[in-house]
Amino acid sequence: MSHVYSKVADIISEDSLHLLHTTSSIAGSLPIRIIACGHYFCLQGYRVERRGLDHRILLITLAGQGLLYYRGVQLTVEAGDAFIIDCSELHMYECTGDNWETKWVRFEELPHTNYETIINKHSIQLLPFSALNNVEEQIDLILSLATHYSIHSDLKMTAALTDVLATLHHNVTFIPTSKLSDSIDKTIADSVDYIHQHYMEQLTVQQLAQVVHLSTYAFIRAFKRKMGLTPYEYISQFRITKARYYLEKTTLSIGEITELIGYQHMNTFIRQFKLLTHMTPTKYRQLMV
Repeated sequence: MSHVYSKVADIISEDSLHLLHTTSSIAGSLPIRIIACGHYFCLQGYRVERRGLDHRILLITLAGQGLLYYRGVQLTVEAGDAFIIDCSELHMYECTGDNWETKWVRFEELPHTNYETIINKHSIQLLPFSALNNVEEQIDLILSLATHYSIHSDLKMTAALTDVLATLHHNVTFIPTSKLSDSIDKTIADSVDYIHQHYMEQLTVQQLAQVVHLSTYAFIRAFKRKMGLTPYEYISQFRITKARYYLEKTTLSIGEITELIGYQHMNTFIRQFKLLTHMTPTKYRQLMV
């Protein structure tokens, strides 16, 4: 670890919340170990500048405005924005107006686990979120469990944070088609829009290619170049994202969810879900209860 440097002007209102979490014996075997979290009402002059700390921090903005400096990039952070940073690297964030309301989670990862790299891709991404994504709801769950000392709490907190990170990554990967039209060929935007509307059907790459009037080979190449995923990978990830919603928010059976998201066979769905989430749908639902 590099030399620790920390300079903090902790100017926050009295109703701000800062919670330290004491982990249970099982925490060392989990991919993520949450060590602190909070809900801050930052005031003018609030500023954090650090490096050399062996943890990550995820921060979401609820109101006001902040400024983030990380990896040579300076970004304005507003309501609806989130970011994740590696605190071993030099970083700075501060309140740039009269107030900046944030919720945050500080966590450690097991070796070879690196959500920050997966999301930021060695740069920095501002990650959009909304009430529809349940990001704040999951962070609130973490805050509510932070003062509990139990194996069950650690499992639920890890599951909640993993879900938040997956959702934020999804929001970067699954760009709304209105934005796609500005940044990639309309052909690919149309194909993505078609997937969003017909994912519950028996989609094939050949069918998608026909919809946008390309050969299968040309379509796959163009889609991969613009989206970073093959059409098949994109369909699979989109379906599993829908499945996670049904598992969390409904009592539908695994068989019913299988049909709703476009899989013909439940075993195929379970295998794909496990491949992308590293757990079965049943286990995922149990952790979310």
